[in-house]
Amino acid sequence: EGREVVRIWIEDVIKDLNNPQTITKIEYAIPYPPEDGTMLDEDLIGLSFGITFFHLLTGGHLTKKEVESYERLAIKLPLAFLPDWFNFLVNNAKGRKESRHDYEAIRAAIVRYPEAPALQRTLAVARKKGWGDTDTIRFLSM
Repeated sequence: EGREVVRIWIEDVIKDLNNPQTITKIEYAIPYPPEDGTMLDEDLIGLSFGITFFHLLTGGHLTKKEVESYERLAIKLPLAFLPDWFNFLVNNAKGRKESRHDYEAIRAAIVRYPEAPALQRTLAVARKKGWGDTDTIRFLSM
């Protein structure tokens, strides 16, 4: 069930990629390599991806604090995305404990854009499966 809910959410983004306005927005968000031939900072690439993907999923923007939360979750502390049992085994669940408020910040950012078509479609499918909106958003932001 969960895979289908996520698939629905991402499917809308893929459909939107055919829209010329969406392509223009992505081009503005993608960092280009410096003219001196040096490589881009990997953290900058990850941050750009996260901000752009959030916009594609919600049509909205992250605040500065939410960007910082995303950066801690996805770039500086990727252990938070590993299964609980593995995280506990490796570092006594440090990643989960330290990142709880960052998860809540990203969850709040998603909830701030309830009118987003991708989210509305996803919530409708999840409701048919008996999921509540809060549970669905919690699942999507994990």
